[in-house]
Order: sequence, then C-alpha cells, then structure tokens
Amino acid sequence: MLPYLQEEIDIPRRLRQRPRDPRGYPIPYVVLIREDGNPDFRASQPNRWLICVERRQCQLCGQRLDGGGWFIGAPECEKSRRFLDPAMHLDCAIYSLRVCPFLAITKAHYSDIARRPVLPASGRASRAHATASRRQSHRCTVPAP
Repeated sequence: MLPYLQEEIDIPRRLRQRPRDPRGYPIPYVVLIREDGNPDFRASQPNRWLICVERRQCQLCGQRLDGGGWFIGAPECEKSRRFLDPAMHLDCAIYSLRVCPFLAITKAHYSDIARRPVLPASGRASRAHATASRRQSHRCTVPAP
C-alpha cells in the first residue's frame, strides 16, 4: 500500500456500474479512453463532456442530475461561478475528492501515464488524506444552479 493511503472507502452506488481501471477505480464517464483501450485520466472525451453539460448528466457516473449538481474547483471558480468540468452528484463529487490523487493529495501533479504504478484491483478504493465539504479553502464544491 502506498504511504499516503489511510483507509478504504466505499465506491458510491452510481459509480459501481462504471468500468474499472486495472487498480479497481471506476473510470469516470467523461475520461478519455485511448486507442489501446486504456483510460487517460488527464483528459476528457469532448463529446461526453458536451453531453454532460447539455443533458445535465454527472461527469463521473454519466447519470442524470435530477435537482442540480455539484462542482469542484478553487475559490476563484466559486466566486466567478465558472468551472472547467461539468457538474456531479454530491456523492460522486465527495468520492472523487477522496480518491483522485490530483484532488486529494495537495502536491499531486499530472504525470506520464506510462510511468504510473498499477495497483491490484479491488471492490473498494483507498482513501487519501482529504476531506470533502461543501466549501474548502483550496478546493470547494458548490451546487449547480
């Protein structure tokens, strides 16, 4: 187990239906799938991104956002109400804040996908140092209008 992983958390019901990467993590609906069939978590599929915006679907599970959605972004995003990524269900957003290395680990950065270690698949994902709340000082979630 990697040193920054503390405890296991359950994958939300909606995300359990998504395909998994070799480590066992659900592959978000908007994530780019490369020609070799592997996900590239650094990029989005433009057509799916647009579907999420136009049809009000969750960018993580791909299901309809009945009653609005939530966004993750910096305080500047909250102030301007402009976010790069489409909205999410609250439980999907909280899960993402806890397990996505780019969101959950303060000093995380994008890397060369070919160099990433592959961990064994499981029905659960491990929790990194992060807590999800409606508003955080460096990462906030706000409801969609």
